[in-house]
Amino acid sequence: MIRHTRFSLTKMFKIEAGTLRPSVDDVRLIAEAIGMDPAATAHVLGLAHQLQTASDRARQKPALAQPDPDALRDLGMLATLLREHSGTVGITICEAARRTRFSRTKTSAILNGRRRPSVDDVRLLAKAIGMDPAASDHVLSLARQLQTASGLTRQAPAPPPLAERDPDAQRDLDELAALLRGHHKAAGISRAEAARRAGFSSWRMSAILNGKQQASVDDVFCLARVLGMDRATTGRALTLARQLKAAQSRRTSEERKGRRPPQRDIDKLAALLRAHHRTAGISIAEAARRAGFSHFKASVILRGKQRPSVDDVRLLAEAIGMNPAATTQAIEGAQRLQARNAASAEKSPASIDQTRCAQPTAATAPTAATAFRPNSDRSRPCDDVSDRTLRSGPRLLSRY
Repeated sequence: MIRHTRFSLTKMFKIEAGTLRPSVDDVRLIAEAIGMDPAATAHVLGLAHQLQTASDRARQKPALAQPDPDALRDLGMLATLLREHSGTVGITICEAARRTRFSRTKTSAILNGRRRPSVDDVRLLAKAIGMDPAASDHVLSLARQLQTASGLTRQAPAPPPLAERDPDAQRDLDELAALLRGHHKAAGISRAEAARRAGFSSWRMSAILNGKQQASVDDVFCLARVLGMDRATTGRALTLARQLKAAQSRRTSEERKGRRPPQRDIDKLAALLRAHHRTAGISIAEAARRAGFSHFKASVILRGKQRPSVDDVRLLAEAIGMNPAATTQAIEGAQRLQARNAASAEKSPASIDQTRCAQPTAATAPTAATAFRPNSDRSRPCDDVSDRTLRSGPRLLSRY
């Protein structure tokens, strides 16, 4: 097979797994090498043309929109007001970034007019530099004008800060960060060296010490060993880390309860698949290879970011070795999702061409000699190409 197509072994593996988009010529060579009949060859070539067209369309860069002079003027005025007030009260960029929990780069870009801030960003900055109510209302009105001019008024609102959602968790996070910062200073080593010893990145180490990222129990164990913390202090830090983890689990549970029923069902199905995937002890890439998925598709299904079909769940359950009871439970969950999706589609007006999506009739249905699926699923054309070119016959790479 490789000798006929003159492809590398890596390229063949990627095309077979659906992780590499084959060109039209690649598909033609593979079809000739495995002896596909003309009807199936025409079908896979059509899919390859669709992939190439979609790729060319994605590479086309849209024309850059001309900046709005009014928006630029408002942005400059907003940055000037914030910068002048912070200079008047003597607050530096680093101090403003620390109070707002922004990065120094983001704070500097906002104060210098290089970045359009959101309304929430302006509200936090105004509070951090101590602006009076009248000045705060003025800069907030400018921020709203910028938001309207940029067409982002329909964006989902940013989640409130942790101090508003869970004040107790924010106090625990601040106490843990202060505890770690104190022992880091007492240890007399740089953050880069502490991060290297703990196996963290410098960014993660800085975020934990500044209270911008929650440290897990394992992180606290590593930092206690690296910073030379005593037993009592380590116990207090571990208690705070456990309290933060419990608070995060509680908030996640409350957020899931507020989600729509379909998303809750998807979360339950994904949690069931993830639990058995961890028990199987295989990587996502290996599970995807066994199920015939791409790595991306298996990842989004396991994380609950995509509603899987019944066939996807069945293949994934076989790939990770789920027991019959759990497999039945997962398939029933996928069937409920499919039924709910079909019911919602019946209630909503048809938005697609029904003739294109209709099943083939007996006159147009493919025969057994031309065994290929009708092009009824255009959502994953890359998988379709790999299935039609490589999975319709015997395993092509088994002899190698």
